[in-house]
Amino acid sequence: MRFGHRGRLAFVLTTLAFFCTLATLAIPVEVESRAEACAVDFGYPIHFVTADTALTPPPGSWVAHYDPWEYPADFHWGRFFASWASVALLVSSPFMVGARRRARGRLRRPSARPS
Repeated sequence: MRFGHRGRLAFVLTTLAFFCTLATLAIPVEVESRAEACAVDFGYPIHFVTADTALTPPPGSWVAHYDPWEYPADFHWGRFFASWASVALLVSSPFMVGARRRARGRLRRPSARPS
């Protein structure tokens, strides 16, 4: 199966968006209370993991880090795909705008016909 330049670019950008979306799980979340720690949302731009970090909370507010081996968590597939799609759109939009401008420029150029 052969992909052209655009197909390879789309694959690379989609893969980049996938890993960027997963990397947002490393962003810590500040938790104010034990009740709030029972359902902490991780992942950006749309939260796609809900974890119970209230197992061993320190007193006062603290910063919770997502750790899949330490805290029980729910992974929301629909939210993950929505988050992935929004990141893919954000990453690929400069390329789509540039391609559209180049295509529009080709249409506006007068043809060089010899007189």
